[in-house]
Amino acid sequence: MHEGDLITLELSLERPGVLVINEAFTAATTVSDEGAQLDTFPVNHALLGVALAPGSHRIRVERHTPGLAWGLTISVLALGLASFLTLRVIQRRMPKRGSSK
Repeated sequence: MHEGDLITLELSLERPGVLVINEAFTAATTVSDEGAQLDTFPVNHALLGVALAPGSHRIRVERHTPGLAWGLTISVLALGLASFLTLRVIQRRMPKRGSSK
């Protein structure tokens, strides 16, 4: 099942193998099997690989987007500053009250 930044898989292996997931390999991705962290490695320099032992597995692949909180904060601050500056320009162009212009 694939939901946004989360993939869950249930599989069973008769012998050791490598699970290759068609997702980009990044350090911001964690893979666990029933809560135990698994080591990941790049496959063909790009895809995500995980070595698995024989048996049943409940795999959870989670991508942690680095910088998401900072990006959101900077975007909100930039929007606020742009709104403030726009209002200042509009106020300066409007005639002042009591002015004969």
